[in-house]
Amino acid sequence: MVFKTAVAFVLVATLSGCAYDTYGNHSRTNNGRASRLDRAAFDSGYRDGARQGREDARDGDRYNPRRHREYRSADHGRWGARGGAQRQYRDGFLAGYEEGYRDGRGRRRGRP
Repeated sequence: MVFKTAVAFVLVATLSGCAYDTYGNHSRTNNGRASRLDRAAFDSGYRDGARQGREDARDGDRYNPRRHREYRSADHGRWGARGGAQRQYRDGFLAGYEEGYRDGRGRRRGRP
């Protein structure tokens, strides 16, 4: 029983740590403002990518997220010269584009 409890504790601690780092919640300078900015950039990129992916799939365009101006600029005037936020935006754009493209292709074929 003690062994099972110890294994469960280690598993929960490990998974919590992974999720914590994945979303940029780890402590940074400026009281976490950089983390919030990175998360906002990722979320914005995800929304833009999902929209663009759905449009491309519905139009019958081939899968190519990097051709879009939004991905290349990764800016929209919101992130300034901060490279970390631009990387997060691009990562979000790619993730959103992939999901949006799959969703758009499914709807084009008549699936719900």
